[in-house]
Amino acid sequence: MSITSRETRGWRIGIFVGSFNPPHIAHLFLVQDAMQEFDLDLVYVVADRLVKYKVLVNLAHRQKMIDLLFGACPGVLTQFSARDKDRFENAELWDIHRTIEEAHLGDDVYLILGASTLQWYVAQFPEHSLEVVRQLIVCLRDEDSIVCSTPARCTVQSFVPRIRGASSTQIRNQLARGIPTPLLTPELVAYIAEHNLYASTAPRKVL
Repeated sequence: MSITSRETRGWRIGIFVGSFNPPHIAHLFLVQDAMQEFDLDLVYVVADRLVKYKVLVNLAHRQKMIDLLFGACPGVLTQFSARDKDRFENAELWDIHRTIEEAHLGDDVYLILGASTLQWYVAQFPEHSLEVVRQLIVCLRDEDSIVCSTPARCTVQSFVPRIRGASSTQIRNQLARGIPTPLLTPELVAYIAEHNLYASTAPRKVL
């Protein structure tokens, strides 16, 4: 599907960009909760294109897992046209945000970030500070959390999702150790097993 605002004029648009390494049920609930809490009509779920900041499974695998997780979720867009994929190629988070915002002129566009991710971006890129973002939705870890750093001239709203503290890092560690996790759907478990993703590289002990 191509990014277009023809049929979404005046809509409330969310943009959820993340590593999704792997995506998990807490991500799905976060998007569903944000859509309900802030009356969002459409949410773009976009995997990070750049790997220079962290080691990630390749984009094709992460995109397929995103499709498996969000494919049946109404109002969530995970597939993009070839033209739009080219526009996202090697794009930073703020580039992706700008591209989608330009396609939705006249609409309210919100960037959705976790509190810890927001702090990381502000610390990592103080010269940018996500300055293109005008409206931000922050996912808090608990009701007592506060948003310590926000982009200038940005309206910030926050919420606490149903599942808190879930971590892709923790899930990768569990998968590497052969420990099952309830945060992955059966479809994700099957895909990860089929492609041998996140398997431990440590030699197995011979009993």
